[in-house]
Amino acid sequence: MLYLSKAKIRTRLLFGFGIIVLLMIVLTSRGINEVNSVDRKLSEMTANHSMKQRYAIDLRGSVHDRAIAIRDLFMSENITDIQRLKNEILKLEEFYAIAAAGIRDMASSNKDEAKMLDSIESSREVTRALMEKMWVDSTRASLPASYIITKLGPAFESWLSSINTYIEYHEDKSRILTAEAREQASGFEQLMFLFTLGALVISVVVTLVLDNSIRGSIGGELSQAKRIIKNASEGDLTQTFEKHQRGSILDSIATMSSKMTNIVKHILGIANQVVDQAALVSKESQSITQLTDQQRQLASSTGSQLGALCQSINQIASVASQTQANLVKTAERAKTGRELVFDASEEMEKVAKTVDLSVEQASELEARTKTIGSIVNVIKEISDQTNLLALNAAIEAARAGSAGRGFAVVADEVRQLASRTGEATTKIEVMINEVQAQTALSVEAMKTTQPQVVKGKQQTLLARELLDEIECQAQERLKNVKAVVGTTNVQVQAVEEVNQSMTQLQKLSDDIAESMSSNRDAVEQLNELSCSLKSAFVNFKLK
Repeated sequence: MLYLSKAKIRTRLLFGFGIIVLLMIVLTSRGINEVNSVDRKLSEMTANHSMKQRYAIDLRGSVHDRAIAIRDLFMSENITDIQRLKNEILKLEEFYAIAAAGIRDMASSNKDEAKMLDSIESSREVTRALMEKMWVDSTRASLPASYIITKLGPAFESWLSSINTYIEYHEDKSRILTAEAREQASGFEQLMFLFTLGALVISVVVTLVLDNSIRGSIGGELSQAKRIIKNASEGDLTQTFEKHQRGSILDSIATMSSKMTNIVKHILGIANQVVDQAALVSKESQSITQLTDQQRQLASSTGSQLGALCQSINQIASVASQTQANLVKTAERAKTGRELVFDASEEMEKVAKTVDLSVEQASELEARTKTIGSIVNVIKEISDQTNLLALNAAIEAARAGSAGRGFAVVADEVRQLASRTGEATTKIEVMINEVQAQTALSVEAMKTTQPQVVKGKQQTLLARELLDEIECQAQERLKNVKAVVGTTNVQVQAVEEVNQSMTQLQKLSDDIAESMSSNRDAVEQLNELSCSLKSAFVNFKLK
């Protein structure tokens, strides 16, 4: 109820009709559910149990007719009748197979039904075996009538009994479903009556609640509220109100009328004050206009001076930027020179190592040439001794005469060989002396070059240190210049901002001047509006 009293009338009506519609939906849903349940049971009874009963009746008819045909077959002696009866039995068996296939297609997972179908199939197999024996024996000789009574008769009875049990089972299921459907339909009839009666009662209650809620919200009849609102709209604030429900429309109108009376009185008082203040504001506006003109002139002069200052700072910033660029180039070149000197230092180090190695190799070569010279001297001495021995051998061969002639030839050859060896040794000695002389000169030159290489290496290290110092100083100056450039840029921005502020101030002064001019017009209009306001509230009737 508290919610309805605060809700809109549209919401209340929607709430009431929503409850009624909800009851109708519940009633319809329950009816549909009950009807669907009855329909499912009837469908199960018709589509399931009735169809199975019909197939089972076909089975029973086929079995029964075959039993009669077999009896007639045994009793008949006419070959034509016998053949006709056999054909009829075969047709009945085909008819049975069709009905049995229909039952198998509709078979469910019910254990009792499956057990009955197994019993029917078992009886069929037993009877079929007896019938096959009958066909075989009948081709040889006529079977006795006792075979039908003792064998086939009980088999057919058992078969028919199994089928009848299956038919009765589905008849019982159909009866149960029919009873349930009737009982459910009867209960649904009572339920629908109770639901309809309940919906009617709830609808009446909702209608009464909505009527009470709407009347409580209005505080009375709509015609009464309409009359009071019409009088208030015509300016009649002298109406008297009866006591209404708190929070209702009429109660709010009474409160509004009282407050409006106070507001009108207050507005009339304010209108008189506005007229007095308008004259004072007009006078003050003239003084503010004069001050604004002075401020505008001062802002214009300051803006011109700031423009000149901004140009000077921009020139300083340009020079600082150029200096920064030059220092960047200097630092880069110093860095490049340091790297080149570093590379040269490494190359000088390699040259020094190469010279040291060359000196060692030249010294070793000089020592080996001396060793070779000693060996050549030994070879020369051996050659001289060999030549001397060959000469002695030739002398001895000459003494020996013809017996030593061959030995003389050999001695002569040895002497010639020793002579050539001596000549070659002399040439080698000359060459070795030249090599030793050149090697000594090379060693001396390398020893002279080695201190110069060391000195060049030291000079390179000094140049590298000097370039490092130049680069550090360039970086330090670049850092200082960057700080100067940054500070200059900040000053430029600050001056530009001040210049913009002065421009805005000048524009603001112009706007203020225009506003003050408009203000004078507004004050005059305000004075006129105050007079009009007083005239407008003359029509209100106050207590």
